[in-house]
Amino acid sequence: MKKVTAVTAMVCGIFLFLATGCATTRYVGERVGLLETRINAIELRLDAMESQLNSLSGDVSTMQGELRDVRGMTQDARDAAAQSAAAANAAAARAEAAADRVQKIFELKQRK
Repeated sequence: MKKVTAVTAMVCGIFLFLATGCATTRYVGERVGLLETRINAIELRLDAMESQLNSLSGDVSTMQGELRDVRGMTQDARDAAAQSAAAANAAAARAEAAADRVQKIFELKQRK
């Protein structure tokens, strides 16, 4: 009888151990499930951020292109202003030369 009681106690101990192991396994499984859910949520947010980053990269590229265009137009305006200034200087020089000629003609007329 003592042996039966001892074996019964051992069997009960094994069942308790297995039950505890099953409970622990369930608990760990639930925790893993929760972690997987959180990881999935994080991955979704990362995908959204990556999409936003790609969109922003496209916007930055567009802005860089627009800035290049503006720089080109600014340089064209500078070139045109430089050409206009050169033309204005040439016209001023011609006007001064013409004024000198008029003055000389006037002086010649005064002598006669």
